[in-house]
Amino acid sequence: MNSDISSNSPESQDILDEMFSLMQCSAEEGFVLAQQCLGAMLLDDGAKQDYSKAFEWFLKAASQGHVQAQINVGHMFFRGQGMKQDFVKARHWYQKAQGHSQAQIQLGSIYREGKGVKQDHTKANDWFLKAASQGDAHAQGNLGRTYQLGIGVKQDSMKAFEWFLKAASQGHAQAQGSLGHMYQTGIGVKQDSKNARDWFLKAASQGEAYSQTQLGVMIAKVRASNKTIPSPNSGFLKLPLKVMLKHNLGSMYQTGMGVKQDSGKAHDWYLKAASQGHAEAQAQLGVMYSEGQGVKHDFVKAHGWFLKASSQGNVEGQFGLGGVYYHGDGAKQNYSKAQEWWLKAASQGDVRAQGSLGLLCLTVKKDYVKARDWFLKAASQGDAHAQYSLGMIYLNGQGVKQDDVIARDWFLKAAAQGDVDSQAQLGVMYHGGQGGMKQNFVKARECYTKAASQGHAQTQFNLGILYYNGQGVKKDVAKAREWWYKAAAQGHDEAQQNISNT
Repeated sequence: MNSDISSNSPESQDILDEMFSLMQCSAEEGFVLAQQCLGAMLLDDGAKQDYSKAFEWFLKAASQGHVQAQINVGHMFFRGQGMKQDFVKARHWYQKAQGHSQAQIQLGSIYREGKGVKQDHTKANDWFLKAASQGDAHAQGNLGRTYQLGIGVKQDSMKAFEWFLKAASQGHAQAQGSLGHMYQTGIGVKQDSKNARDWFLKAASQGEAYSQTQLGVMIAKVRASNKTIPSPNSGFLKLPLKVMLKHNLGSMYQTGMGVKQDSGKAHDWYLKAASQGHAEAQAQLGVMYSEGQGVKHDFVKAHGWFLKASSQGNVEGQFGLGGVYYHGDGAKQNYSKAQEWWLKAASQGDVRAQGSLGLLCLTVKKDYVKARDWFLKAASQGDAHAQYSLGMIYLNGQGVKQDDVIARDWFLKAAAQGDVDSQAQLGVMYHGGQGGMKQNFVKARECYTKAASQGHAQTQFNLGILYYNGQGVKKDVAKAREWWYKAAAQGHDEAQQNISNT
């Protein structure tokens, strides 16, 4: 007998209503993260969808400095959701969040298209470059197109190729299709049909229409000449177009792209494609079973699907299999095997695997030099957590000469992407005058507030100290106690002691 609760059952709806009610209470009490989450819940499709109320909650969170909420307010003005479309106000909110790659991309688009501002391709490209330098694949793809077409810059096919390659290596489908076109035509790179086919295959497996068309043409040519094209994995013609389409349907239902999101249907289509050898579909099934997306958690099945995908060289499968062995979920914990599979994924440029190897070397192997090297690879691709970890390595002098200034620089990069631990650490450095910075209680308070508003217990405690001592802010014992209560609610002992003593 199936005991699972249907998503449409009265019991399930009661749970959702209870979650909504709790979130609303927290938001009304001023919790910025709850305000952002409530806005997102009201924005999504469903019975409670209300653009006007979503905007109100995003605005409350944005006014408290929540970066994602600022971006969401910008999005709503840009799209005219819940209010009249206003590109000038959209740009205003995106500029508030300008350290985040999403905001940078939107600002680039505003200037490129001249929406609410005078069209300025130079400014557009500057914003795209900022986002691309943080490792954002969409921005990298935009820069590839910029150089390919000569938009605001001198046309340069070689630079176009370089930016497309950066984006494509992160899985950006349009960039992969553009690389396929460049290899196919010999523009900006030596003509190479095999590389063209391989990039078209990567893009087509994500549903990129141009690449699917080009692959269809290539299949037709092969069948007409009765020749075969070898695949980089299991053979190009061993994965017929209908198998790829089954995978694409799974992807569409999983993401809700063009259809109503349905994890159950996504699983069914992935299973059809995976059973016929589609590596990406096998990897996605591994993800679904490991995270319980549309199916019951089953780490053993996740391990099996990740292993099938990995045997075909699939990077998602390799990364997932490393996680299985690292955590011991679905297989006996084995750090050596975790390292082996993450190394395979990292060699394909997977930033998650690079960061995971850094963590493994830091916490398990105690090899700080290698940990630094792996974190550096991931951090250089814009991974915020790796940037924070690299900052901590320099702050603590683990495998490197202790250097507060280098640590600070990495924390700044991660904090600009909204990394809460880096925001907290910068607050400590401003508070104590570390990292080549003069002691600055005002900046310490700003950093603490960003992290504390996201629920970081230690910074909630530290913020209380600033209010209690009147450092960087007017002395306010009530405000200090308010922050200490929040920290104490998360088990912070010193916060509890301060509450008892004031």
